[in-house]
Amino acid sequence: AVVIPVHKSVASVVEAINHHDPTIIYATPRFYEALLREGHQITSRSLGQAVSMAMPLDSSVVEELRKDKGIPLVQSY
Repeated sequence: AVVIPVHKSVASVVEAINHHDPTIIYATPRFYEALLREGHQITSRSLGQAVSMAMPLDSSVVEELRKDKGIPLVQSY
């Protein structure tokens, strides 16, 4: 299934992730940076991979997402 939140705020995307339990999420580096900055919690147990697209991603974001959220993040740029 593909989940496209109606609102593009970080909070609405996290809500959709937690509600629909995807196994993979695709987002921009700005989303992952905001996710960490705003402190949202992803509670989905099915999420096994995050993919960053569209532009280079700072390696500190990759490490922080893995360490703080337990989500492996790869770059597809």
